[in-house]
Amino acid sequence: MEKGLSCRLCNVQITSYLDMDAHSGIIRMGGKNHRKRQFQDSKREQQEGKGVYINQLGDLKLSSTQAYFSQFGTITNIFIGWDKAKQDKMYSLIIEYEEEASVQKILSRDLRNKHWVPVVPGERKLHRVRVSERKVSNARPRSPSPPPPPQISFGEIQVCLSVHTDMDEQIEEIMRLTELCEEDIEERNAICKNISKTFAMNGYPNCVVSPFGSTVNGLGFRGCDVDIYLDLGEKPTNSIPSGPVDFTSDENPLMLADEGYDDSFNQQQPNGSSNDQSVSGKQSTSSSKESQVKKVRLAAQLLRHIPHCSRIHPITGARVPIVKFIHRRTGINCDMSFKNRASVLNSEYIRFCTEMDHRIRPLMMAIRLVFKRYDMAGGGGGAKISNYALTMMIIVYLQQLEKPLLHPLHVLQQFIDGEPELVDGWNFSFCADISKLPPLPVNKQGLFELFCGFFKFYSEIDLNSKFLSPFLGKVIDRYVLKERLPEEYSGRPEFLRPEGLLLDKFICLQDPFELTFNMCRNLPERGYRTLVALFHQVFNTCKLLKESPCPGGFNKLLNLEIVPDENIELPDPMQVFDGTNVYMAFLLPDISEVTLQKHLDIFTTDIQEKAASTDSIEMTIDDNTLAKDTTENKDNTMQEESQNTELAKDVAKEQKKKKIEVLISIIFCKCLQFMSAKEYEDKKTCSKTKDQDGSQRSNEDELCQPDEKRTKLDLSIEKPKDSFLPLNPQNNEWVVYHHVWAGRKRFHAEVYAMKEDLSVLEKEMHITDEQRSKYTPMLDLPPDIIFKHHVKIYQNHMCLGLEMVQSRKKLYENLFTWLRSYLPELMKSL
Repeated sequence: MEKGLSCRLCNVQITSYLDMDAHSGIIRMGGKNHRKRQFQDSKREQQEGKGVYINQLGDLKLSSTQAYFSQFGTITNIFIGWDKAKQDKMYSLIIEYEEEASVQKILSRDLRNKHWVPVVPGERKLHRVRVSERKVSNARPRSPSPPPPPQISFGEIQVCLSVHTDMDEQIEEIMRLTELCEEDIEERNAICKNISKTFAMNGYPNCVVSPFGSTVNGLGFRGCDVDIYLDLGEKPTNSIPSGPVDFTSDENPLMLADEGYDDSFNQQQPNGSSNDQSVSGKQSTSSSKESQVKKVRLAAQLLRHIPHCSRIHPITGARVPIVKFIHRRTGINCDMSFKNRASVLNSEYIRFCTEMDHRIRPLMMAIRLVFKRYDMAGGGGGAKISNYALTMMIIVYLQQLEKPLLHPLHVLQQFIDGEPELVDGWNFSFCADISKLPPLPVNKQGLFELFCGFFKFYSEIDLNSKFLSPFLGKVIDRYVLKERLPEEYSGRPEFLRPEGLLLDKFICLQDPFELTFNMCRNLPERGYRTLVALFHQVFNTCKLLKESPCPGGFNKLLNLEIVPDENIELPDPMQVFDGTNVYMAFLLPDISEVTLQKHLDIFTTDIQEKAASTDSIEMTIDDNTLAKDTTENKDNTMQEESQNTELAKDVAKEQKKKKIEVLISIIFCKCLQFMSAKEYEDKKTCSKTKDQDGSQRSNEDELCQPDEKRTKLDLSIEKPKDSFLPLNPQNNEWVVYHHVWAGRKRFHAEVYAMKEDLSVLEKEMHITDEQRSKYTPMLDLPPDIIFKHHVKIYQNHMCLGLEMVQSRKKLYENLFTWLRSYLPELMKSL
């Protein structure tokens, strides 16, 4: 190895071939982040000595501060630090200059402590700020991540399977090749034990560390992560041990070496009392999550001092806040959460299911292997489901068999001894004593037959219209659930309330214990289509393997090319919208009935009150009016609905279509402040009447001008409080005077930050108000755009068509292109 060799990317010295291999791996693993750190380091070097740090800003605004400091030289960049207590108040500033001389002048002995900034430019009131040199320090080189633990090898699995012809034997072999061995389980238990010791010896002696997930439910693959639930318990008021700690001792290998640690973290947090108590009973979501976030930050603070914990990363914005870290010696990824014991009890239930029959565990392992192969299950979100959701889909399948292998959960909860264990108000208890349960019929199906049956079952049902419930132990139509809840749910908390279970998702898979939770609620459309394709293609291959078994036949299931159905592509808009002159058409995202009604209700009360006081008959938005067109059909077919499911679905679709039309009208009329065609005609008529009754015109040429050009409309931004804007979905023509699509992003972040208590639609209204306050209405000109919108149901999806009626030049193209992205994104955010 040549002396003095260094990495051409980061200038790290390499002294051996081993170092070269290791460092090359780091570069490959880092990739984009590595180059990003390079760029940041180079920028730091360039800005050395060219920046100042300013604090003690009081109530100063950025404009006045920038105006004052710009007199010292050309400013190239400004970084704002906001006050955490008041988000609209600046705490500090970093100002970077083009030349070092500017900084030297600001920090000179004569001026350093004499920077008085005008509170308002041009006024005499001054405020003194504190200015110091901005010190730029190079980031400390980051140590390489620990090597990951041994993972399962699909190549090794396929070689081992090739010696077996019997498909049941191949599935058994899969379990032996992928399961955690005793040593793996001991390592994971040791990590939990050592974390418990660390927290116990640093002020939390009553803490309880419980692993959950694949580590304990018997379904973990080699190299899988460790999920940990940490209950800090009550923290006694005693002194914190300090002094050196022997990390090599077996008694406390992960103990924290912290000198003089105090509880200042708890004292600095609001509502600190909840920081050191376990969550018990039913709490509000906000207070529960706030408590979890505090515990996550506290845990991250302690774990950073543990030598065997690396890459510590608190994630506070997730649904369940966690701390992620890597165990340095083994390379095992660990996720620590603080929500409640629900995950621990879920894992116990899955473990119980795997032990009910000797075929269930190998069956689940084989199915999970197929999903892992095609990246359709696991962590990380995206277009896949969680391993927990996949396991529950398998459990539902085994519960609904003609001769089921598992009991429904509601049956297990009928044989509980003693008081049920409640978590956030939900019953997480179940009877694990098989001798007390009613016997199940004898099922003699083989492993491969059960495996094929799983993919056959889910490839033949329409997941988009079904409700899957491990609690019920069966699959039912969603519309049945909306009409009347099954009797098994009697005596349990309501789960179809507005903030409850989301039925209108691509897959509705109910959590067996927390009944308001849809485990597949975040699955996007492309993930759903890929999942359906996976079910079909695996099942078709299974049929071929049944007909002609061969050595290593299971390998064919691991080498498929999963091609999802093509995304829905609209044909010619003229065909979808029955020959209307539609210029652009696109699909709208699916919105649940509960979410849709919640946002409609925000606007309906005020509108209905105003409508009642008007002489004209306008359509009000309530359930009776929205269903007006289908009332007669409902009365005539009330007795037939229970027998004719298709008619019930059509009625529901028509009702939802009308609500979507109203929502579009609200977005156009209220959020974007487009003028309805009826309102425009009324204003134009009123303006013409005023012109005729006014003074005589001196210029006779004006009489020859078109009405549009001499009609002045009152387009003032402030509308009378008693004005009523009808939101009749049948009035689908809109008049546009203001370019709401231009520069809208400039106001987005500010409004969403300042108006957190408002709904999404109300925030969009404020953004439009901010935009229009900057415009000068051109009252003498005709409108820029007049257009119509049309809503149609196309292949069970809502489709929106936009039709141009009148436009100045080609402005309608700009508007329609913007609406094509704006409307779907806005509706998704609801």
